[in-house]
Amino acid sequence: MTRIDVCASDDYETIARLQAVLGELGWVADDTWHDSPLGVGLTRFRNDADELTIFRDAWVVDLAGSEAAVNQVVERLAVRRRREPRIYWPIRGSRRGLTRHPYG
Repeated sequence: MTRIDVCASDDYETIARLQAVLGELGWVADDTWHDSPLGVGLTRFRNDADELTIFRDAWVVDLAGSEAAVNQVVERLAVRRRREPRIYWPIRGSRRGLTRHPYG
């Protein structure tokens, strides 16, 4: 069993990317009665015989499962993040100051 912290509980951008990655990889939530598949608490996802659990509380979202499954999700999440450039504006700047975020 491998467990990683994915992001802070209020990092909605990363949570949305995580949900998209899970869908792309064919992971399906066991319980679909939540408004959002990643509500507060424990959510189990299945893909064939493999299982992932995602726990979200007031502070963190973490992911646990087999090493292969966790690595697959993390790798896809990292690739998806690199494809989405982050643009930011300087605090007192203008459009001339538009630059790419160095880590985005």
